[in-house]
Amino acid sequence: MLQAGQNGSLTITLHKTSDYEFKQPGSGYAYEAAASGQTGTTYYTLSGSTFYFYQGVKVAGSGSFLGQATKQEMADYIVKKGQLAEFKQLAKKVEIVDKSGQTQRLSEGRSGYFTIPAEMQGTWYSASNYDGETTHSKYVFGQSTIFIQDDKHNRKGHTTTLYTRAANYKAPDYPSEEQIKKAEGWGLPKIVQYKGINYLNVMGWYQGAGDGEYFAVHTENIDGNDVQVLICAGGAGIWVDGIAYRSQAMAEKMQDHQFDDLNYSDSDN
Repeated sequence: MLQAGQNGSLTITLHKTSDYEFKQPGSGYAYEAAASGQTGTTYYTLSGSTFYFYQGVKVAGSGSFLGQATKQEMADYIVKKGQLAEFKQLAKKVEIVDKSGQTQRLSEGRSGYFTIPAEMQGTWYSASNYDGETTHSKYVFGQSTIFIQDDKHNRKGHTTTLYTRAANYKAPDYPSEEQIKKAEGWGLPKIVQYKGINYLNVMGWYQGAGDGEYFAVHTENIDGNDVQVLICAGGAGIWVDGIAYRSQAMAEKMQDHQFDDLNYSDSDN
């Protein structure tokens, strides 16, 4: 890519991470890098100071994971290879194209995008038995979006974009139909702690009643191993109504399993 870019240009296109299923979704955009005259593109994500690289990426797919490197490792490599001058020249040619939709004008009290905790970002899977049939669900957390889909009642899935609310904004007691329609898919988030667990609570932008949805990343011991799970909960008691895992296989294996340290509606915890 360096060689191709030197003779032409380099374009970095910003995408929403929720459009993909990367091994490491990172905490920002999904970055697509393409040099003029080069066939194929490279994608990367960034978490802290570590980059994760992919090729063969398609929308709603994961692509082939190439590897990872920190900023310092890459800087050291550039110097070692004597390519610092070439990189400085290439940097002057870089064009940034934003296709993430995250720079749209905000309104209706939205002051910005809420950043979902990095440990929660990425794809989670769950499997639950209802009336003798298994329902498979998928949760994809982007930087500021939540996509939820299941194979029984919500095949197309639904995306909620999380926004912060301006401190001086007072939501109407009785929003108009136009306001309600406009705010479809907008989520009002906050972090709440319950029994030592930090939950992401999401309510509708104009929601006046109810408790919304709760999500939390928690560590459980499964077959002697510490495994991160996604807790899905709701109600006034923040009752657990589902557990999701990083793989479909684990979700199948742990279908409807209840963990002793969590708060279920049918328990005394």
